[in-house]
Amino acid sequence: MNHCFPLPILTGILLGIPLFSTSQTLSAGPSFDVNNFHWSIAGNEQGQSPNILSELKFKNIITLGFFAGGTCNVTNRLRLEAYYQRNGVLNGHGTDTDYENDNRTNPTFQQPFESDKGYLSVFSAGADYTLLQRRSLSVSAGAAYKNTSQQFYLLSQDLPDLKSTYTARWRGPAIKIRGNYKCTRSLSAEISIAYTNLWYRGTANWNMIAAFMHPVSFVQTAKGYGMEYRVQGNYAINSYLTGTLALMAGNTSISRGTDITYLTTGNQLRTQFNGAKNDNYNITLGITLQLSHYATIKRKSRSS
Repeated sequence: MNHCFPLPILTGILLGIPLFSTSQTLSAGPSFDVNNFHWSIAGNEQGQSPNILSELKFKNIITLGFFAGGTCNVTNRLRLEAYYQRNGVLNGHGTDTDYENDNRTNPTFQQPFESDKGYLSVFSAGADYTLLQRRSLSVSAGAAYKNTSQQFYLLSQDLPDLKSTYTARWRGPAIKIRGNYKCTRSLSAEISIAYTNLWYRGTANWNMIAAFMHPVSFVQTAKGYGMEYRVQGNYAINSYLTGTLALMAGNTSISRGTDITYLTTGNQLRTQFNGAKNDNYNITLGITLQLSHYATIKRKSRSS
C-alpha cells in the first residue's frame, strides 16, 4: 500500500511522460479521525429467534496518524491520483450486548469495554477529469478504487485476559464530483462529494471463548455503500508549496449478509448478519509540493 506515495513519478515513467514535464504533486501531513461503528446479528439465518441476538457498539474511536498522496496530470484535463493514510487508535470505548427476545428486549449479557488499541488504514487510487475550467472555478468528476481497514480492540481493566479484536474492511469502486474556487491569488476552496459501492468483511478473534477457533472466530460478509462530504482550504505559500486544511464527514451503511462462526469441533454456525453502520469524521493538515515548479527553480538556481 505504501507504494502509492510515488505514484505520480511511476505513472509518468509508465506512460512515457518525461519526469516533471507535466503538473505533479506530492502531499503529506497529520491525520485525525473520530468514528462510531456498530453491527448486530440475528439468532438464525432467517433473521429470527431473536431478530437481534448480539450487538456490538464502538463509540468515539479516536485515531491519529499521517497521510501521503500524489497526483499526476496526464493531460490538461485528466489527472491520476493516489492516497494513503495510516492512523493508530488513541482512545475509545464500547458495549457488547446479547438479547433473549426480539427488538433488544430482555438482555442476557452486557459488557462495557475499552477500545484504545488498533489502527485505521485507508488507500485509494483513481483518475479525475475536469469537466469545466474557468478563470476562478473548476469542476471535475472522477472514479477510484478505495480500500479501508480498521481494527478494533475489546479490552477491560476488570478482565485483563480480554484482548479480543474485530477487523472491519470496506472496499470497492467510488465516484465523486469536485469543485474548486479560487478566492484570491493565494487562497482557494474545494468541496467534493463521493459515493462508494462497498464489499464488507468483518473478521473477529474472540480470545476469551474457548469454543471458538483462533485467530479467526467468526467472519461477516455483506454489501453496502458509503458517502463522503469533504471541504478543503488551500493557501499557496510560494510557487511550489501549498498548505492545506481538509475536513471530511462520512458514513457507511452495510446491508444484511452472512455471519459464520468457526468452532473448535470443526463445525460452523451460520446466522444472519443484520448489517453495520459507521460514522466517520476526519481532519488533515498538509503540505503539497508542486514537483514541476520545484524542479524548475532548482535548475535555475544551479545555472545562476
